[in-house]
Amino acid sequence: MGGLCGWIGGDSRDGDATLVRMAGSLSGIGSPAVETSRGADHALALRSDAGVRSFAADGAIACAVQGEFLLQEPQAQQLARAKGHAAALIDLYRRTDTELLDRITGAFSLAIVDGARKRVVLAIDRFGIEPLCYGEAEDGALVFGSTTDSVRAHGKVPATVSVQSIFDFLYCVDRVPAPNTIYGEIRKLAPAECLVLQDGRVIVRRYWHMPYGDALTDDKAEAHEELRRRLRASVGAAVAGEDPATVGTFLSGGLDSSTVTALASE
Repeated sequence: MGGLCGWIGGDSRDGDATLVRMAGSLSGIGSPAVETSRGADHALALRSDAGVRSFAADGAIACAVQGEFLLQEPQAQQLARAKGHAAALIDLYRRTDTELLDRITGAFSLAIVDGARKRVVLAIDRFGIEPLCYGEAEDGALVFGSTTDSVRAHGKVPATVSVQSIFDFLYCVDRVPAPNTIYGEIRKLAPAECLVLQDGRVIVRRYWHMPYGDALTDDKAEAHEELRRRLRASVGAAVAGEDPATVGTFLSGGLDSSTVTALASE
């Protein structure tokens, strides 16, 4: 497990203790490593114990990223191999700004804190597998974390249980749909959303939309072959470079898992 957390703005006089408290609220196994970066009015931490998680600080920019994701750009892939995924994302941020999100696929959450510009970029993957919550503190800081507990641990973010969210939790079977959380003052990013804080203004937008279009062909045989090709390419990309002994599937016996298992076996 683990996760990321941090803030920008507000009163940071007790920032070190606050960051320790926030990172400590993120679940982990044993004694996970905690990496941090602190500035006069901002902080970022990553608590990790498994999976693809990376932290880097370069000048005034710090980045924390977690999840199982792929970088699509060859230059970024090369830098990731040399210095880690977070360093590659910092380079992408400097070159492309938020367009870096077009160059990542898979399950991820990330935070980039640009202290010099007093700017933050938060984002989660296209399917919302890796969560990221945020709220405004009483001193005006934007506080964020992988869980509502980590945001609450900041100590200055109001957290009133929402009656509507209780209803949503029961109605939607054990979940509160984004952008809401169980607390009225704490929100979470929806799938394929990013948040940018700049000049004191918070902007949340969808950086990716599911493409829809007309059928590529009316020929059923051609459509079947195209579907097979795309499925093979998708599964192949997911297992590329992995040790076959470490690759597995959850096989329920249904159509989806049986197809994935067959293609992975190839």
